[in-house]
Amino acid sequence: MTFNIICADWSGKPEKRSAWNLLAGSNCVSPLAADGSLSYLSLIDYATNLDSPTLIGIDAALGVPAHVVERYQPKSGHPDAGFFRWVDWLFQYGEPFNPVSDPASWSTARPFIAVPKGKGSKSCFPNAGIHLHRSCERGLNSNSALIVSGIPGTVGSGSRALWQEISTLAEMRKSRRVRYWPYHGAMQSLLTGDQIVVAEIYPKICYGLALSERLPAPLISIAKTRPEARERAIEQLLKRCRGGLGFADLDRCYENEDEFDAMISCVGIHRLLGECGSSWTAIKHSASEGGILGKVAIEIARSSA
Repeated sequence: MTFNIICADWSGKPEKRSAWNLLAGSNCVSPLAADGSLSYLSLIDYATNLDSPTLIGIDAALGVPAHVVERYQPKSGHPDAGFFRWVDWLFQYGEPFNPVSDPASWSTARPFIAVPKGKGSKSCFPNAGIHLHRSCERGLNSNSALIVSGIPGTVGSGSRALWQEISTLAEMRKSRRVRYWPYHGAMQSLLTGDQIVVAEIYPKICYGLALSERLPAPLISIAKTRPEARERAIEQLLKRCRGGLGFADLDRCYENEDEFDAMISCVGIHRLLGECGSSWTAIKHSASEGGILGKVAIEIARSSA
């Protein structure tokens, strides 16, 4: 492997974030040392000091449903304005920390949703034309990055925190050192020189990539909050990786679900890129929605089942 891999399990709370890495020329998956909190900037700084190109996979959305940006475009003065322009505008002029509870209050400047109590309260948003999911999320049974509270397992606060950090570092995007997949091109062309490539990952996809005996892989669900489920998955992983990858400080993953997700995501992405080549990272994408790394390999499994 001629590039580094860093995978981060993300949260709206920095102290709940975890990251694991696999460095070029090594076969050891290990936790990334952190001082109690992890930030987007600290990941970029760490990658900047590595010699080889680096892929940073983050378990947070790097895109929104297309209609969100489409409603912003007339305000921007740029008819082709995409996700990153919208994020910059949102945190400068919008109300990202004032979530709405009813469709009438929703706008591209107030995109986040606190689902109110009551049967059918979530469905009232798509019924009003406010689509909650991107096309790349179809079939994953994932929660929407627009929802920050009101239902179990919300992920909006983590994505919102990442977007805020990205927006504060807007100048960094003008440097060709940091690129975003798939917005800036194909993975094989981005992972060259000393570039840092940031991509969205999803643990349920990575479970399948890491644990399946062969690829393409099925979508796998793990009750990761239960220690016994993490232990069974780690045993399966060690059996499959015997004679290949090694692991440092694996006790962290038995004890903590965030460490578990970051570790197994690192293994899954390594297998995707190292064993499968670039054809399974090629996707069609819009300037608003982005893509989830590895989903194509899961979709292949579905269509050939």
